[in-house]
Amino acid sequence: MNVNFHGEKSAKNPEWLELWNLASEADFALEKQSPGDFMNFLASDDAMEIKMRRLASYVHLKRSGDLNSATRMLAIKPPGANMDLAPNWLVDEATVYSKAEHQRNQRVSGAKGGGRGRCRGRGGQGGDAKPPAGRGGRGRGRGSA
Repeated sequence: MNVNFHGEKSAKNPEWLELWNLASEADFALEKQSPGDFMNFLASDDAMEIKMRRLASYVHLKRSGDLNSATRMLAIKPPGANMDLAPNWLVDEATVYSKAEHQRNQRVSGAKGGGRGRCRGRGGQGGDAKPPAGRGGRGRGRGSA
């Protein structure tokens, strides 16, 4: 924590005190575990998960500046965080479905003539456009009429 904290490291800074205490608690708890049991301990202790997620969130925010993803990392979301209540798999499934429906609606509305790129021919003027004056309609490199 000492390396990742970018602020005033003193007893007057409440953020520093909170993060230092969380890191110390995690360190003391892990010290009691054998190295082979670290992952099992972290996966089974909810209080430790809350602490580790808070620390990870802080480091991520300082590294990336992305407040939304840092808030998403927290085990307990603060009030007013505008986070989804549904599990990630459900949010992801609904997002994919919504995107597919939106794209389908755009394709359907584009097929009715409302989209760009429907004109064919010269300069986007349609298929029966008249050739420019002086060219004789022969195209490039064929000379004059």
